[in-house]
Amino acid sequence: MPLTDPGTSFFGGNFGIRKTVTEKVGFFDPDLGRKGTDNTGGEEVDFYRRLLAAGCSVWWTPHAIIYHRIQAAKLKRSYFLDLHYRQGRMEAIRARGDRSRMPPPYFLGQLARAAKSVWSQFRAGGRDSTLRKEMNVAYFAGRLAGWAFGPRPRA
Repeated sequence: MPLTDPGTSFFGGNFGIRKTVTEKVGFFDPDLGRKGTDNTGGEEVDFYRRLLAAGCSVWWTPHAIIYHRIQAAKLKRSYFLDLHYRQGRMEAIRARGDRSRMPPPYFLGQLARAAKSVWSQFRAGGRDSTLRKEMNVAYFAGRLAGWAFGPRPRA
């Protein structure tokens, strides 16, 4: 199935690219991705968006099987919340660029709606049913923090 929308959720668990493609769009951004204990990601999302902008075809193969060993710490709720917070933060820093550090007003609305959704889900199904919605709250909180307090991206 072809992927054509830069806003599509994209996870780089496993993919292949031709060397000629990296010659066209460049490599992964070394300022992104995990380093040491920093749980920031986004290098594959950045790469994916550059592929689309360059007119490259990107395909998802839903029947592909990946065998991937996952550390126990990456199966905890706190890991997923941190991951989404940092993803939102990184995306906001890159989107803001050199513009004002005052976050767009709609960011607050997104965060409020996400928090309300967690509360509704909690009331309906208890804490075990809220993780996906909590990750949304963490993401929007990261966007706010990244926009307001994140460093200026390098040129």
